[in-house]
Amino acid sequence: MQCEYCDKQLAGEESEIPFEDNSGNIMCNDCYFEKKCAVCPICEEYFEMADCADGYYFVITKGAIESADVEYEGRPMIPGIYKATEWPMFFGNVLTGFEGFYDGTIELVKQADFNGEFFDEICRDCLKKEIENAKEMP
Repeated sequence: MQCEYCDKQLAGEESEIPFEDNSGNIMCNDCYFEKKCAVCPICEEYFEMADCADGYYFVITKGAIESADVEYEGRPMIPGIYKATEWPMFFGNVLTGFEGFYDGTIELVKQADFNGEFFDEICRDCLKKEIENAKEMP
Protein backbone atom coordinates (compact mmCIF):
# COMPACT_ATOMS: atom_id res chain seq x y z
CA MET A 1 0.00 0.00 0.00
CA GLN A 2 1.35 3.44 -0.84
CA CYS A 3 0.50 7.10 -0.17
CA GLU A 4 -1.48 8.58 -3.05
CA TYR A 5 0.11 12.00 -2.44
CA CYS A 6 3.85 11.26 -2.30
CA ASP A 7 4.02 7.60 -3.44
CA LYS A 8 5.75 6.58 -0.20
CA GLN A 9 5.30 2.91 0.63
CA LEU A 10 3.31 2.55 3.87
CA ALA A 11 4.75 0.13 6.42
CA GLY A 12 3.98 -0.95 9.96
CA GLU A 13 1.32 1.08 11.76
CA GLU A 14 0.81 3.32 8.72
CA SER A 15 -0.35 0.38 6.62
CA GLU A 16 -2.52 -1.21 9.35
CA ILE A 17 -4.86 1.76 9.73
CA PRO A 18 -3.88 4.35 7.12
CA PHE A 19 -5.17 7.90 7.06
CA GLU A 20 -7.54 8.83 4.24
CA ASP A 21 -8.55 12.17 2.76
CA ASN A 22 -12.19 13.14 2.13
CA SER A 23 -12.13 11.25 -1.18
CA GLY A 24 -10.80 8.04 0.35
CA ASN A 25 -7.25 8.47 -0.96
CA ILE A 26 -4.65 6.75 1.23
CA MET A 27 -2.21 9.12 2.99
CA CYS A 28 1.06 8.48 4.83
CA ASN A 29 1.47 10.09 8.25
CA ASP A 30 3.67 12.88 6.86
CA CYS A 31 1.18 13.88 4.16
CA TYR A 32 -1.75 13.63 6.58
CA PHE A 33 -0.14 16.04 9.06
CA GLU A 34 1.04 18.37 6.29
CA LYS A 35 -2.30 18.59 4.44
CA LYS A 36 -4.98 17.89 7.05
CA CYS A 37 -3.57 19.11 10.38
CA ALA A 38 -2.46 22.35 11.98
CA VAL A 39 -0.90 23.40 15.25
CA CYS A 40 -3.30 25.27 17.52
CA PRO A 41 -1.91 28.75 18.28
CA ILE A 42 -3.20 28.52 21.87
CA CYS A 43 -2.18 25.04 23.14
CA GLU A 44 0.40 24.31 20.40
CA GLU A 45 -0.99 20.78 19.85
CA TYR A 46 -1.77 19.20 16.46
CA PHE A 47 -5.43 18.91 15.45
CA GLU A 48 -7.34 18.04 12.30
CA MET A 49 -8.40 21.20 10.46
CA ALA A 50 -11.97 21.82 9.37
CA ASP A 51 -12.51 21.55 5.63
CA CYS A 52 -15.74 23.56 5.45
CA ALA A 53 -17.44 26.41 7.32
CA ASP A 54 -19.19 24.03 9.73
CA GLY A 55 -16.68 23.48 12.52
CA TYR A 56 -14.17 26.17 11.47
CA TYR A 57 -13.26 28.43 14.41
CA PHE A 58 -10.37 30.84 14.44
CA VAL A 59 -8.64 33.43 16.60
CA ILE A 60 -7.55 36.83 15.41
CA THR A 61 -5.45 38.92 17.77
CA LYS A 62 -5.31 42.67 18.22
CA GLY A 63 -1.74 42.61 16.89
CA ALA A 64 -2.84 40.88 13.67
CA ILE A 65 -5.76 43.27 13.24
CA GLU A 66 -3.55 46.33 13.68
CA SER A 67 -0.69 45.11 11.48
CA ALA A 68 -3.02 44.25 8.56
CA ASP A 69 -5.61 46.97 9.27
CA VAL A 70 -8.38 44.32 9.24
CA GLU A 71 -12.00 45.43 8.99
CA TYR A 72 -15.21 43.42 8.82
CA GLU A 73 -18.37 44.80 7.27
CA GLY A 74 -16.85 48.28 7.20
CA ARG A 75 -15.85 48.41 10.89
CA PRO A 76 -12.56 47.64 12.66
CA MET A 77 -12.46 43.98 13.61
CA ILE A 78 -12.71 42.96 17.27
CA PRO A 79 -9.99 40.62 18.61
CA GLY A 80 -11.44 37.26 19.58
CA ILE A 81 -12.70 33.85 18.58
CA TYR A 82 -14.86 33.65 15.47
CA LYS A 83 -16.74 30.93 13.67
CA ALA A 84 -17.17 30.70 9.93
CA THR A 85 -20.77 30.79 8.73
CA GLU A 86 -20.00 30.64 4.99
CA TRP A 87 -17.15 29.27 2.92
CA PRO A 88 -14.95 30.82 1.59
CA MET A 89 -14.83 33.48 4.26
CA PHE A 90 -11.76 35.51 3.32
CA PHE A 91 -9.97 36.65 0.22
CA GLY A 92 -6.44 37.59 -0.71
CA ASN A 93 -3.91 37.29 -3.48
CA VAL A 94 -0.71 35.38 -4.08
CA LEU A 95 1.49 38.46 -3.72
CA THR A 96 0.20 40.04 -0.52
CA GLY A 97 -1.73 37.17 1.12
CA PHE A 98 -4.77 37.88 3.29
CA GLU A 99 -6.77 40.98 2.29
CA GLY A 100 -10.09 40.73 4.12
CA PHE A 101 -13.26 38.84 4.98
CA TYR A 102 -16.34 38.57 2.80
CA ASP A 103 -19.35 40.22 4.45
CA GLY A 104 -21.70 37.84 6.27
CA THR A 105 -19.22 34.97 6.48
CA ILE A 106 -18.05 35.05 10.12
CA GLU A 107 -19.57 35.53 13.56
CA LEU A 108 -17.88 36.61 16.81
CA VAL A 109 -18.11 33.81 19.40
CA LYS A 110 -16.06 35.41 22.18
CA GLN A 111 -14.25 38.72 22.46
CA ALA A 112 -10.71 37.96 23.66
CA ASP A 113 -7.10 38.71 22.92
CA PHE A 114 -4.09 36.43 23.06
CA ASN A 115 -0.37 37.18 23.10
CA GLY A 116 1.13 37.49 19.68
CA GLU A 117 0.07 38.47 16.22
CA PHE A 118 -1.90 35.74 14.49
CA PHE A 119 -5.02 34.74 12.61
CA ASP A 120 -5.30 30.95 12.84
CA GLU A 121 -7.78 28.14 13.24
CA ILE A 122 -7.97 26.77 16.80
CA CYS A 123 -8.54 23.25 18.09
CA ARG A 124 -11.89 22.13 19.52
CA ASP A 125 -10.39 21.61 23.01
CA CYS A 126 -9.24 25.25 23.26
CA LEU A 127 -12.53 26.46 21.80
CA LYS A 128 -14.45 24.52 24.46
CA LYS A 129 -12.19 25.83 27.28
CA GLU A 130 -12.50 29.45 26.12
CA ILE A 131 -16.29 29.23 25.89
CA GLU A 132 -16.54 27.58 29.32
CA ASN A 133 -14.27 30.32 30.78
CA ALA A 134 -16.57 32.97 29.29
CA LYS A 135 -19.61 31.38 30.97
CA GLU A 136 -17.84 31.43 34.37
CA MET A 137 -17.13 35.17 34.20
CA PRO A 138 -19.55 37.47 36.08
